[in-house]
Amino acid sequence: MTNPQNHTYTIPLTPTPVQEQALDELIRQSRVVRQACVDQAMLALDGQDTSLSALLGGADHADRSAAAELWALMGLPPLATAPSGMLHHAIKDQRSRIARAGQPVTVAEPVAVAGDTLISPVTLETLQLVGVPGVLSVDAEQLPRWAASVWARTAGGQDLVPELDLSGASITGWTSIERGSYNGVDGWLIDVELRWDAWPTAQLLRGLDEETWPSSEAVRRLMDPVH
Repeated sequence: MTNPQNHTYTIPLTPTPVQEQALDELIRQSRVVRQACVDQAMLALDGQDTSLSALLGGADHADRSAAAELWALMGLPPLATAPSGMLHHAIKDQRSRIARAGQPVTVAEPVAVAGDTLISPVTLETLQLVGVPGVLSVDAEQLPRWAASVWARTAGGQDLVPELDLSGASITGWTSIERGSYNGVDGWLIDVELRWDAWPTAQLLRGLDEETWPSSEAVRRLMDPVH
């Protein structure tokens, strides 16, 4: 299988009040950058070429690539502590939305904390998130069996399902976090992305038609809960 097979699952995240404040600040920073992308596109309709940093009170520059825009934004005091992976994603994603629409589009709500290299597992119950102090509580056992085992192995803890051959499976580090409901309980949700090329993404999805899923006993063993 030549194409990368990424698998994304949503589980609950439980921040402390202080960590929740930090998450809200990351959301605010992401929203500011996304809105600057919209304003940039609006000005372009009038023939004005302006950098994102200039729109946010910084210096203008000539390069409009996402990487160059990110470098300039990271020099602005209000964004200096923001995770670069989150800001880079905000720029690329908002520009992509505008390109697909063929015109400037408003920032979609809710805004998520999303991007590459943002999270790293610490234990089965905790993770670190760039830009948020301490470790955040997460229940990785809510992941499918195979994914929870990859999480545990990455965190250096006890392997939950040692009999599974998970060669090549890994956590990508990409994530998306926002407020939402999990099994009817309001709180915070986190999308955890893993790469495992041994299985097509479509075969390891949650929420498929129960009459036709799982497609095999092998899939059931991978997707059943840990306990």
